[in-house]
Amino acid sequence: MAASGQGCFDPGPTFPYGIEHSPCDGVAVSWYYGGTLEPTIVFEVYRRRTDTGQQFAFIGTARYPNQSFYIDTTVDTGVPYEYHVRACRGTCCHQFTGDPVRITPNLVPGVVVYSDLPMDYCSGVQFHFWRDSSCEPPIQIYRAPAEGPGIGELMATSYGPYWIDRTAALRTPYRYSFRTNGPRGPGAFTTVNVFSDPHGPRTEPLRNPWYVDDVGGSISVYAADADEMTYQWRREGVDLADDGHYSGTRTATLAIDSPTASDESLYDVVVTSPCGASVATGTQLVFNLACRLGCYCDYNMDGGLDGADVEAFFLDWEAGERCADYNEDGGIDGADVEAYITLWERCDC
Repeated sequence: MAASGQGCFDPGPTFPYGIEHSPCDGVAVSWYYGGTLEPTIVFEVYRRRTDTGQQFAFIGTARYPNQSFYIDTTVDTGVPYEYHVRACRGTCCHQFTGDPVRITPNLVPGVVVYSDLPMDYCSGVQFHFWRDSSCEPPIQIYRAPAEGPGIGELMATSYGPYWIDRTAALRTPYRYSFRTNGPRGPGAFTTVNVFSDPHGPRTEPLRNPWYVDDVGGSISVYAADADEMTYQWRREGVDLADDGHYSGTRTATLAIDSPTASDESLYDVVVTSPCGASVATGTQLVFNLACRLGCYCDYNMDGGLDGADVEAFFLDWEAGERCADYNEDGGIDGADVEAYITLWERCDC
């Protein structure tokens, strides 16, 4: 097609090929230019509503160096539009080429609440959410009884990505509704039903200490999902206290100084939060210190490092004795053989 205007030098064709929502901004129109890019080229963008039968009307320009897209910020949500683009050099403009691009914009971003949340903490009901757009309008959060009508009361306006309802009653069903409220108005609601059931701390099972020798050893407990946790280590169900031999009896890690065979026993820990308590026992946690006193490589503890240690290790390993669990993973297998032999080869007791 020829350029319009007498004596014009044709700037070349322009092909609209892309259009997408630019939430909170408008509609982004992109195109392919078939001519030679240069600073004198200006692209004219035209738009029309397809539901009213109107003609294309000029709405703006894009020029070097942003030559391949234009953001139309004057559109309305839910209205169908078509766009055309043409290249111009001065007063010489190429005619429209190809088909127009079409879109019915939805410029109000939604909000997504993670499916594995909320998590009920003692401090309240926690949510994690994100917006399905690049812009970040505030999120309005409403709460209502789960069986009640409507969206309830506005609890907070948050920019996220986390929010905790610290006013939720214990063991009560609620319905929470989330929506964005940006410059183009509020979005659609996302609703989540929650049964508020705060709990005490969750603990992982205790395991044998990774290393205990005649100097000292320690055990640690991992507790999560609770606030303001306290600890109390016990031996055979009796509370321990810091006395020089034991330390950390009210922390997450219990340490034993200069252990002897008499310290072999059952230990556990009570972890408490304002919402309750949890006893971390796991399997029978026993310090079998006879396995680990003296040189760590001198398996038979005869004061030397030789083949007799390897033989003693294999006797225990074949019998499934716990002393042979050298990598402390709770099982007796080939990994323990590799762990012991590797240590034995480089040990100097």
